[in-house]
Amino acid sequence: MNTEQAIKEALKTVRERKERNDFALHGNRQRAMSSKACAALIDEIRSYTIDLGQAQTTADRSRLVKLRENAQAELDKELAAIGLYSSALQPTYFCDRCRDSGYVNGKLCDCVNKLVRVLLLKSVNVNPDFTFENSTAESANSRAFAKCAEIAEGKTEKRNLLLIGKSGRGKTYLLNAMANRLIEREADFIFMRAFELNRLFLEIHLAQNADKSGFWNELLRVETLIIDDLGSEQAYNNVTLPSLYNLIDERNYNQKATWISGNLAMDEFSARYGERIFSRLCDKRLTYVIELCGRDFRTGLV
Repeated sequence: MNTEQAIKEALKTVRERKERNDFALHGNRQRAMSSKACAALIDEIRSYTIDLGQAQTTADRSRLVKLRENAQAELDKELAAIGLYSSALQPTYFCDRCRDSGYVNGKLCDCVNKLVRVLLLKSVNVNPDFTFENSTAESANSRAFAKCAEIAEGKTEKRNLLLIGKSGRGKTYLLNAMANRLIEREADFIFMRAFELNRLFLEIHLAQNADKSGFWNELLRVETLIIDDLGSEQAYNNVTLPSLYNLIDERNYNQKATWISGNLAMDEFSARYGERIFSRLCDKRLTYVIELCGRDFRTGLV
């Protein structure tokens, strides 16, 4: 499951919650209105409320408030007689902030973002067997593994990582091991392969405004974004490079951790993505650039 799918699933869950609450509310109101006494009192309270809005003097407002309070007390008794409380006639929300719409001021509500994080953690692209404990890293990469373990544990001065090296040197394994350490710490993260991220860039580019901000904000918000195999994705004109630049720049500015792996050499990264992106990928103030070497663990070749 990628971020877009998780957001759609989270919004579906929010809609289903609202539908269940609306259905229950409709049933409660029908039940109350089936009682002549309750129906009469509900109409009476509604009438007092309308009159209150039109009252001209303090005395009139005080009188109407008192009459409405008395009618509400009588309604509470009648509702109790049929097994209801007055609160059962009012809308209830799982999230009062967005009122179960999923959005606040055009942006995804925190309740949706929390669901997204849970969904991503449940279906995250992490192999549970790829851990530091299970590692058989070559001695040449032992220091790299140790440093990455420190980064994953939040014990380093810098928060970002660019992990480079030829194919088969253990970069994906190492990112998985770091992600598993985050899971142990119950930390907030998203793990994506570069092609998935690039596909999401395109979908964000083509999305409607509300969905566009939701997808993009989640990439910016998450505490740690892990991107595996950067450089293997197909570049989309006017999409991939601007999106990647904005993503890395915004995350650096907001002091969010970004961990990236790729098979490209440093000069190849620069040639493929340009100096503006390259300088942000390799900013020595923020980023550890670590190269894995040794044999290809898949083929055994150097």
